[in-house]
Amino acid sequence: MDEQPITRIRELENGDIVLKYMPKGRLEAPVVETAVEVASNSFKFSWSPSENATFYTVKVYGISGDGQWTEHPVFVADSLSETCCTVRLDDTGYQSYAYGVSALDDEYEDSEFSDYGYVQLPADAVRQVSAEDGASVEVYSLHGVLLARSREEMLNLNPGIYILRTEDKAVKIVVK
Repeated sequence: MDEQPITRIRELENGDIVLKYMPKGRLEAPVVETAVEVASNSFKFSWSPSENATFYTVKVYGISGDGQWTEHPVFVADSLSETCCTVRLDDTGYQSYAYGVSALDDEYEDSEFSDYGYVQLPADAVRQVSAEDGASVEVYSLHGVLLARSREEMLNLNPGIYILRTEDKAVKIVVK
């Protein structure tokens, strides 16, 4: 029996284990493109295909106001066969993100992760106002019914038009 050394062991997000035996070489890292279809909780991006790659892994990290990346990805997609990905981010607490991709194939060593792309998601009015430190904020329906006083309550509002009242003014907001 021909003994081949295992050169890499990797566990996928779904629990599958991948063992690499004497790969034919290393795949080139894809090149990410600028994010498109950017919304308050999602964005889409694509990348250049890597020759001989059959799958791709995407990782997205949150970036804090002081530029620090999250220790662990806030979004991971494994075994993608397409060269694009729609990233949906529900309540991660970040507006800025770094996204990258790695190429995979059974006969080749996985590529390094691409240079990361960066995107800033637009905040809806509720997220912008509720982020102000110490601000007293209330959200009312157009009929004057008090609906929310805390950030958690505001994030659960259905799409619609509301009146947002702070200590010194009231404005109409749209939640999409």
